Amino acid sequence: MPEPSRPDLSRREVALLRATAERRVELTCSREPDLRVDNLPFCDHPSARALVHRGFIEPTATGPLGTWVPARLTPAGAHVLGLVAA
Repeated sequence: MPEPSRPDLSRREVALLRATAERRVELTCSREPDLRVDNLPFCDHPSARALVHRGFIEPTATGPLGTWVPARLTPAGAHVLGLVAA
């Protein structure tokens, strides 16, 4: 079976998408969100923010600025991981 298409993503970014699919990621309600995995800060801010801005990860809810909310994969993020058909 061929490897899913991963447009210019590092292994770290793919791992973050997988953690998001496993419901282990939270992000802040912010224009430039911070992420944490398993309640620990994800310190690669540029990669985390790029995944949000590229439309692979999104918040599950809205809230006041800086509020932590669970993250989820978008359909585009699920497609990159091969979780949905093209």
